[in-house]
Amino acid sequence: MIVNIALAILILASQTSCLSLFSSRQPLIPDANPTLFIYDAILNLSGQRSRALRKSLEGKRVWIVGAGGGIGSQLAIALRRSGAKLVLSGRRREELERVALECIEAHENTYENGTDFSDSFVKILPLDITSNDEIMMIAAKKAVSYFEGIDVLILNSGKGQLSPATATLGLHNNDENVDRALMEINYLGPVRLLTKLIYIDEWGKQNVDGNTKKGHVIVTSSVAGKMPLPLGSSYAASKHAIHGYFNSLRTESGNWLRVDLNCPGPIDTQFQERVYSPSKEESEDLDFTHNNISKEKLNGETSGAKMPPKRCAHLMLSAMVGPAQLMKETWISRQPTLFFMYLNQIFPALSMNIFEIIGPLRIKAWQHGLPLYKLSSWIKAVKNE
Repeated sequence: MIVNIALAILILASQTSCLSLFSSRQPLIPDANPTLFIYDAILNLSGQRSRALRKSLEGKRVWIVGAGGGIGSQLAIALRRSGAKLVLSGRRREELERVALECIEAHENTYENGTDFSDSFVKILPLDITSNDEIMMIAAKKAVSYFEGIDVLILNSGKGQLSPATATLGLHNNDENVDRALMEINYLGPVRLLTKLIYIDEWGKQNVDGNTKKGHVIVTSSVAGKMPLPLGSSYAASKHAIHGYFNSLRTESGNWLRVDLNCPGPIDTQFQERVYSPSKEESEDLDFTHNNISKEKLNGETSGAKMPPKRCAHLMLSAMVGPAQLMKETWISRQPTLFFMYLNQIFPALSMNIFEIIGPLRIKAWQHGLPLYKLSSWIKAVKNE
């Protein structure tokens, strides 16, 4: 045990010191796995990032599902600035329209003369990722028709969870089973949409020149797809399913389909507005103290552990244009989450022992309506017992 702990400390120390020579243009403490962090640093410090992005992305036809806010909106803006043609999808048209306007402005501002590109290259396509197969097929056909094909599909939609695992056994929101709903939104929906697009746009098929048409899918997974998440058991299950499916798909179709799995940690977005959490009545029925923390309070919680969405999108964009062999799976998170990712992969038994301590503390903080990403909240919750 002592040896394992010592090795774990060495992992963290190596992460925080290996790139201390970088200037203020690059974070000194790594907030991504080494391959991505170093590749991004090279782009940044060389002064060639904008040129490299434009060379790789200009004219690319990109469909972003989950583009209405947070990471998705930041990706859309950055992609349009680099000359990509965009199809923006999400459930709320008004949010997509706002993001589309920001994309147009971002692209125009990259030119000194302020050329008006009035937007033939940003399309809005409202879509609920849980729609039936017929609606998804129609959406895929529309997306393909806008620019006569799609080069990259970014699956960024998702919904979270904030409740103990045993609470979800009886938890229903608007007559919807939470465990099933999370699998539909986070796993089944993205998989079904991808299969529709592959079929409609004929990815993997040979064209008249005898060349195979290639595609690129980027999936926003989560660190919860790689390790436990107390208060997010069904959410973690849906993200583990994402990894199982897309990693297997890559092995089957790697000659024509590039699959990138991005695993962000805590991101400073409005994601908490989309979490499943039990009502007061459900909590009492299930013998759980109801947490009195509001979604507004959760969204307003600031913590050094949370990454700004713009930085997350920045790193995802670097992974997108990076070598496919090196960017199959990327971890994007601040410390200490990134450290725990390594610990869980290298020393799983030690990691599980630590999570068995963290889990009850996090639940106590949740029950007392305290911020969940602060150690002080866990200590305060224990004192309140």
